[in-house]
Amino acid sequence: MLLSGKKLTFFFLVLAILFFSQCKTIPNNDFEYEKRSPKMVYKPNVSRLNSDRTMRLSIVKSMRRGDPATHFKYTVQNVKTGEIIKEGSFRGMSIEWHDNNSLKLTSYVGMIRLPELKTLNDSLSANDKIKSQITIIKF
Repeated sequence: MLLSGKKLTFFFLVLAILFFSQCKTIPNNDFEYEKRSPKMVYKPNVSRLNSDRTMRLSIVKSMRRGDPATHFKYTVQNVKTGEIIKEGSFRGMSIEWHDNNSLKLTSYVGMIRLPELKTLNDSLSANDKIKSQITIIKF
């Protein structure tokens, strides 16, 4: 029993309409996800004492979406009196004690490939470039 051309076309048209009406698309909610998700993710506070235990460095770390560097809020406080000696914010890789009265802040610079060192002068200039990524704050 063969169907005529009109009936066959009508049959496939109805079949296609039924097929596509059952398909459901999932909306792309990336935009809504970005609105709901926090722009900054906070990590717990970190406290470190200097070597003579007279000052405390308190650090709050946070990460921002799309930024590989860490954002720091730091406070240096006298342990005995509780007086805040220094506070600030910094974007980089790390904050640590340099000595009893200064902090060492290491900047985030991304991927760096140092040139091949051929002479002693090249070695010294490469070390200067690495040292320039470190900031020392004295108080």
